[in-house]
Amino acid sequence: MEAERILGMLDFFLRRAPNATFGFLDSKIKARVNKTLTWLDEKTLPEQEDLIQFVIRRGALACQASKNFNNLLYEEIGKRCAKANLKKERLERKRLEKDIKRAIAENAKTTNPLFVNIDEKQKRILGVILKNGNLIGQLLSHKWELDDGYWKVNEDEAEDIDISQEGVIADLILKDLEFI
Repeated sequence: MEAERILGMLDFFLRRAPNATFGFLDSKIKARVNKTLTWLDEKTLPEQEDLIQFVIRRGALACQASKNFNNLLYEEIGKRCAKANLKKERLERKRLEKDIKRAIAENAKTTNPLFVNIDEKQKRILGVILKNGNLIGQLLSHKWELDDGYWKVNEDEAEDIDISQEGVIADLILKDLEFI
């Protein structure tokens, strides 16, 4: 029963002031439910002024703490959404690589439906990849996605990384690899 009253008050205040923050609405509802104004009217005038000054300072601190918490919360939600999107992209990429591997096993050509969205220059390179499987002597731009890593002090410690044939083709299809 009490919950219905509170929800009714919330609905009333939301309709009355649709742009009001939930912190403001929460404080108005709490004041009504706790009969704060009735209690405050029972105090003497100097006590009322002292209480009001104290509550104003306390309210500002609580409001700032709430804003900080909400900012941290939204930041964490953003990180989790980005992580979920990355996981989804990786699953799609693995699925694509499996399809490409299957197509290569069946001696696929550049006219395969998997390779429809690739422009002509990229299709020529795709033909080279399908024919001999290497890109030696080709100038390319590759988008890397690493979860964590670091640079050594002199920043020139490079590692050669072998990428599978289907991985390179998947990068080509997903526009993570571009030949210059």
